[in-house]
Amino acid sequence: MQKNKSRLPLARNALRKLRTLRHPGIIKVLDTIETETNIYIVAEKLTPLSWHIKRKSISEETAKWGIHAVASTLKFINDDAASVHGNLRSSSIYTSESGEWKVGGLEILSSMKEEDAIIYNFGSLVPENGRFAPPEVANGGWSAIKRSPLAAADSFGLGVLIYEVFNGSFHGNDQLSQTKSIPPSMVQSYRRLLHTNPKLRLSSSHFIEQGKKSGGFFETPLIRLTTDVDNLGLKTESERDQFLR
Repeated sequence: MQKNKSRLPLARNALRKLRTLRHPGIIKVLDTIETETNIYIVAEKLTPLSWHIKRKSISEETAKWGIHAVASTLKFINDDAASVHGNLRSSSIYTSESGEWKVGGLEILSSMKEEDAIIYNFGSLVPENGRFAPPEVANGGWSAIKRSPLAAADSFGLGVLIYEVFNGSFHGNDQLSQTKSIPPSMVQSYRRLLHTNPKLRLSSSHFIEQGKKSGGFFETPLIRLTTDVDNLGLKTESERDQFLR
């Protein structure tokens, strides 16, 4: 911690957000310890998604399921919590013991209701920020997100994550136009997540809507099953019986 004292506010912010922002798609924290020199976060047992990407062990069906889960969590962060994650990439995603994709990397996650949000002053301290930042941030700094739709920066991050999941390593924005490895039904929506104009990007909410349309990229047996299980409590008794059969 001594040599990275400048990043201490990032660790403190991640700690605060993990304690207060509860959602099934955000990594579950079991305990936290803060001393004068160190911050310890005890989380559920997780595996970095980047390990699976390097091993090329993710099937297309699993990739779509995981991307759907991340997009749903982003929808919660952007729409319900009125916040920007700002650090979405494969190194911020983890898989639980049951295989679910969980969002971490909350170091600069900020509520847009706060005038002095940490993302404006400390966003550039995130490792490799320059490589992953959306064009408006790369050109004008993190304060540029004030002039864009709230979801725009994270939409770009979701697009980069999709590229990483289907292609592996990501070195810079010039690669993002290469769509050969991305499922054809997802390409159009993927491109709209990455639009250079933040006002024209798909939000994670609209991205999910596009994927759930008839014949859409999120119309898969695994996603349908997961959605049905999640909504089991909302079903009528006859609908529950039919689903369980």
